[in-house]
Amino acid sequence: MTSFRTGLFAIATAAALVSTVGSVSTASAGPYDWMSNKPYVACVQQAYSHGQVITQLYGHTAGVIAYNRDRRACNRANGYPDA
Repeated sequence: MTSFRTGLFAIATAAALVSTVGSVSTASAGPYDWMSNKPYVACVQQAYSHGQVITQLYGHTAGVIAYNRDRRACNRANGYPDA
């Protein structure tokens, strides 16, 4: 009886693994595909740094405005939606 249960458990485990592996699709970055675009990431990092400098010099609102302006320029330059 124990070998029957062990065999049944092994078959159920194998079936579960096969169904799980079959349902996994190829990896795609989805909404994070921009992370592999090095020029875009560098542009956004520069926009963030510029926004931080403007925040220190002129205040929070001016820094946010500068960051958003530069980030949108990065989006337009690299073919991403201007959002």
